[in-house]
Amino acid sequence: MKNYTSHLLQRAHVGLRSLNLQLTVISEVLMFGLLLPVLLLWWLPSGLVGAVWLTLVLVPLWLGLRFGLLAGSLVAGLTGLVIFAMGSFQANKKPEFPNVHLLVMLAVGMASGEMRDRWAHKAAQLQTLGQYCSTRLKQFTGAYQVLQISHAQLERRVVDSAGNLRQALQRLQQRSMGLQGGASLTDSGLGSWLLEIFADLGNVHAAALYEVNARGMLRHPAVARLGPAAELSMFDPMLREALSNARLTTVRTDPELSHGNVLALIPIADSQGRVHGVVAIFDMLFVNMQQQTFEVLAVLGQHLGDILSGRPHSVDEAQGWGSFSDTIRHQFSQADHAVFPVALVACTVTALERRDALAAHLCRGVRGLDQCWVMLDRQGRPVILKTMPLTDAAGVASHMARLEREMPGSSFGFVRHEWLLHESPSAEDVLVSVRQVCALDQFEPESPIGRASANGSNT
Repeated sequence: MKNYTSHLLQRAHVGLRSLNLQLTVISEVLMFGLLLPVLLLWWLPSGLVGAVWLTLVLVPLWLGLRFGLLAGSLVAGLTGLVIFAMGSFQANKKPEFPNVHLLVMLAVGMASGEMRDRWAHKAAQLQTLGQYCSTRLKQFTGAYQVLQISHAQLERRVVDSAGNLRQALQRLQQRSMGLQGGASLTDSGLGSWLLEIFADLGNVHAAALYEVNARGMLRHPAVARLGPAAELSMFDPMLREALSNARLTTVRTDPELSHGNVLALIPIADSQGRVHGVVAIFDMLFVNMQQQTFEVLAVLGQHLGDILSGRPHSVDEAQGWGSFSDTIRHQFSQADHAVFPVALVACTVTALERRDALAAHLCRGVRGLDQCWVMLDRQGRPVILKTMPLTDAAGVASHMARLEREMPGSSFGFVRHEWLLHESPSAEDVLVSVRQVCALDQFEPESPIGRASANGSNT
């Protein structure tokens, strides 16, 4: 209703302006084409009629330039009629014929009015073109903003995608091969690598990695720096929060702790809660300043913390129920439905005549971050336990379908069970369920199949 009233008022305003212009044209044509010549020719002496006639030529010129061809022609014709009418009453007031002055007035009025009309038409065209260009510019601006928002959302999806996180974890894992457990951030040389991954994965522009000693105190100077990173104060309240709780701390999640120009603090902590260091992020791409982006980077920080603690990350090291339990607890601490889904698959081989081939085939289907264990149940049947980070239920179904298509023999020959750690209440519940479902009383791996799984872990 308000918009309709505004439209009516605008149309009424335009109509009043048009009526006012028409009244102005009529009044000036009558004033300068009728009243002015009558007064001049009536009151001036006959000797000055020629000078007045030359002066009246300027009237059509002026009105033609102001209002156009019609006004210039009307005032010239009206002035001519006044001259002849005055001459009928006063012969000494009429110029001699042929009256060249009348033709000059008509020509001047029409020429000036035509020029004004052409200029007004051109100005109207330019105004219409300007309005069209302005409208198109607004449309393009809106489309550009939508495209920019879409591009920002796409960048965040790429950052949060499992493929990018998987590649980043594999880069850290490959770099940490041969690293002895208990190494520090300074000795390992992984600090600069971690910041490079942060720059690639989260578009971080300025960050610093600091080591934390055994007493939980920050050690200066920084182990590694990225970009123009400032010094992190030891008394920063966000730092105290991050070190005391060993968790991600950002300005958004804890605005009352905001101090200085720190955007987020990502602790390098293992799954047992020991903090080895902390990454302070000072500057990053604005569209990536999302909580989910920080959570992805926090997964990398925890992974590096477990590497420094000497936790197993390869099939060669992953042997025994104790190792399996530690890995499940570690994966459960990282598991998150949106950022870090983790699946656990248990396959019990039932076709004992093909047990070695089936177990080896199942173990060979291990991807870069997967870990595999081979154990025996109460009946002596091989049980293959496989953790699959960054894999949801659909990913498990696709992976197992591929393995079943490539399975040797006419039948599958195994029974499969699945658990999703990011949907489980606790790691202990998962371990108890695995022991009950798979009937695991003997927790040591079967050596020959364990070696086969290690040899096939790179496929």
